[in-house]
Amino acid sequence: MGIATRIAIPVVFFLTCGSFAKTTTVSKTETYKDIIEKAQLLSLQKDRQQALLILELAYKKEVAKSVAIQELKRQIQAISRLFISDRTQGLFELGVSFLPKDLPQAQAKIAEALRVEPDNLTLQLFQMRLFLNKRDCSAASSFFVKNNLKRFLGIDQEIDLLQAQINVCQKNYSEVQSFFNSDYKKHPLIKFWYTLEIERSIEGRNFSRAKDLLAELIKLDKDYVEIYYWDWKLNFSSEGKSLPIAQKYLLMCKNMNSQSFRTYFLDPFLCSNTVEIEKASNN
Repeated sequence: MGIATRIAIPVVFFLTCGSFAKTTTVSKTETYKDIIEKAQLLSLQKDRQQALLILELAYKKEVAKSVAIQELKRQIQAISRLFISDRTQGLFELGVSFLPKDLPQAQAKIAEALRVEPDNLTLQLFQMRLFLNKRDCSAASSFFVKNNLKRFLGIDQEIDLLQAQINVCQKNYSEVQSFFNSDYKKHPLIKFWYTLEIERSIEGRNFSRAKDLLAELIKLDKDYVEIYYWDWKLNFSSEGKSLPIAQKYLLMCKNMNSQSFRTYFLDPFLCSNTVEIEKASNN
């Protein structure tokens, strides 16, 4: 039965002949470990929606910062990204292999995979990043809302980051500002947040803060190609100069292979600034 045609009411199957009892309710006597085991069995039966539903219900009932909360988060992240079929995973891998050279082919394969597994978060995330790489902010935002991904906010760090990236694409920096008002330095995705805060600082003409953040970003990962774009932006773009730093950015993007692109594609704006540099250089 297709995902769109499932009836969203509790459905119970008796546990006979090795079958598994499915239910959208969470018993008061069940521990979080019981819930996780039930969700894992549901995912093996290719019922991602039911698996996520019982995990999310259990998550909402747990106390913040408890062991249960962390385990439930991990399971939600894993099951939401799970490939139900080998075909879908094959389409995804093929789509990724076209990047960064052939964006339309990558888009076509991801779209085909989404028709098979529309609720696969791996595919959904990649689709939105492809939209953002083309600066199609509206399409990314609409996709985010359509798939109700806000329910994963605070549960999945990639979703938190992606919502902020969509808002930055639309020149809305409120979430970035909130993030940097928190204890952010040990965040596992911090280098991708740095680029958003650098942009926010430049837009607010706080160039000294942008330069300080860029220095921190270089310490974290000197191979991150967007470093060179922001260095050029901060120091030379207003003069329209074509300098070694700009040429390095263009060359790194031109020679980037699929594996490197995938490593840094949590930044959906990766190598999307080449046109701006080329235009300034030509001028």
